[in-house]
Amino acid sequence: MQLFSIGLYRLNPDGSQQLDGNGNPIPSYDDNDIEALSRTFTGWFADGDSMTAPMVAHDAWHDMGEKLVLGKTVSANLGADEELDVVLEILLDHPNTAPNISRLLIQRLVSSNPRPAYVQRVAEVFTNTRGDLEAVVRAILTDPETLLEHDLHVAKLREPILALCYVYRALAAFPKGGGDIVYNSMNYAESCQQYPLGADSVFNFYQPDDSPQGELADNGLAAPEFKIVNWSQSIKLSNVFYKLARTYGQDRNKSNSKTELYIAPLELENAIEEWRLADAFRLLAATFLNGEMSSQLTERLQAICEAHSVNRRQDAVWKIIFFTVFSPEFMVME
Repeated sequence: MQLFSIGLYRLNPDGSQQLDGNGNPIPSYDDNDIEALSRTFTGWFADGDSMTAPMVAHDAWHDMGEKLVLGKTVSANLGADEELDVVLEILLDHPNTAPNISRLLIQRLVSSNPRPAYVQRVAEVFTNTRGDLEAVVRAILTDPETLLEHDLHVAKLREPILALCYVYRALAAFPKGGGDIVYNSMNYAESCQQYPLGADSVFNFYQPDDSPQGELADNGLAAPEFKIVNWSQSIKLSNVFYKLARTYGQDRNKSNSKTELYIAPLELENAIEEWRLADAFRLLAATFLNGEMSSQLTERLQAICEAHSVNRRQDAVWKIIFFTVFSPEFMVME
């Protein structure tokens, strides 16, 4: 209930908290609901020794008694499988579920601080489609709110590992040796302070409302990804970007190692070799910056390129890649 459906406190349709007469948030469930849900999920076991196959219901071990879940009566003598469907319907129909899940999805996909009206529009799609996540995600990504530019309520920091994955994909990174996997992958936990299925708890790597001290917290704005992004982590991630851009970009024809990822940004290399800097910068902007590069970053990349002699132009390629992918313009989505 806390993590995957209704959340801790009662919500309005726009995701804002309902408050009691003393201005305190109202719990959305109590100990009795927790006990009833615990009884509902009795009788489920792993399918043999498998840790990946769906669990199997055994009614002989299921609590068949009547239960009261969130004010709804669940009849007695229902098998584990049938009762699970009933309870999931109760959770789906709860007025908290649509705004709670909609807000969390918006935070992960678009903005750390979505406006209430944005949450409510998405929640209405969730309700009308009975939780069709394809329709909900489409509503999130096509909402007019996403077209606002340079808006504090349409921005989020990239998680380190997602930033890294984006760069790998954008540069078409590949392992050498004719393989399709990297056999000695980088230490994601060390470089990113996160790795797939590696959160310290079921609450993920951070809370959705986490905010670093300073201007963001003072203005009541969340920036949860900063929980795992600090100077130490930033330096480590920048080293990964640096090595990918320089070493594995230059050594792609010299090494056949299956333990590293290489890049071959031929279009960018050709643009720099032919001194078509405007084309090179447009390519970087289209690849990493949603098509828009600031004048400050453009001037920095221009200076980097002009510092190289004619016979050293290729040395500028990895540098402008590095400065682009580690710039705030890439790391902050807006």
